[in-house]
Amino acid sequence: MKRVNGILSEKELHKRKMIAEIRKYDILIPIKQPWFDMIKSGIKREEYRKDGHYWRIRIKNAAQVRYPIVACFRNGYSLSSPTYTCVITVSRGIGKKEWGATDEKCLILHLYDFSISGWEQARLDSPFGLTI
Repeated sequence: MKRVNGILSEKELHKRKMIAEIRKYDILIPIKQPWFDMIKSGIKREEYRKDGHYWRIRIKNAAQVRYPIVACFRNGYSLSSPTYTCVITVSRGIGKKEWGATDEKCLILHLYDFSISGWEQARLDSPFGLTI
């Protein structure tokens, strides 16, 4: 801890606030600018991740907390980068190429608004929970 006369520095205080903010989410997903803008505006309702060990473990760990999962999409890796919070469900399949998917099977993150109706719709679309 960086303290001056027993008081935390501005930088340390900001860092602690950002860490506390991040803990409100089940999973944090960094994403590039064009996709972030499309998701935030509501144009893109799916995000794709490689169907590999890394993403399966991250998603399963997040689903142990609660399902549907509360996800925070962040435009970049900086703590001060813009973020968008939503509810996601996960399936496996082939995504849409215009939204960045490849021809291979991948994990499809279905995005819903972070609201009561978004939670209800996510539960209706995925009534049996995580099936990956």
